[in-house]
Amino acid sequence: MTFLSSASCYSAMPKRKRRPIAKFQHRRLQSPRSIRLLSLHPSSDLFTPLDVSLFEASLDDFPSDRHSYEALSYVWGAPTGSVPCTCDGKQLLITPNCNDALRHLRLPNQHRNLWVDAICIDQGNSEESLKERNTQITLMGEVYRTAERTLCWLGNGEEYTAGMFERLRRIGSCPSKRGLRKLLGYDGT
Repeated sequence: MTFLSSASCYSAMPKRKRRPIAKFQHRRLQSPRSIRLLSLHPSSDLFTPLDVSLFEASLDDFPSDRHSYEALSYVWGAPTGSVPCTCDGKQLLITPNCNDALRHLRLPNQHRNLWVDAICIDQGNSEESLKERNTQITLMGEVYRTAERTLCWLGNGEEYTAGMFERLRRIGSCPSKRGLRKLLGYDGT
């Protein structure tokens, strides 16, 4: 019986040249009141590579059934992206925390429209990118207000996360101050 690792199987195959994947570039927005929204493509597998596309929408069109979206709030963590995802068929690097959030927010059978600042706002270093970024930052309050809801990603969690959320749920539903003090372990001093 012969055991082969995936590495030994691939080494026997003829090598093909890989075409480098083109780097994603943001298209300029048509209006100073426009934003980009991210369409997160579906997958039921957490580990399937992320595939997203961006489309432009005007803040003047909200609220609208046509372009409802959720805003994602999260800590970037790393200042620049290092994890590849596919955006409009091209490679876009995103931060590990953004990658984790999007993987967990991805729906199994339908697209999900999101506004994610690090992706929807051009983070490039060109003069045009900087000018656009400054304009987009002034719109952020309105972006969050017009979103269907804001999702807060706190991270992947640890072994105690589920217990902590259960405790918070109990605190939030506690009907009395006495019961709340007991839950919090507060003795009044």
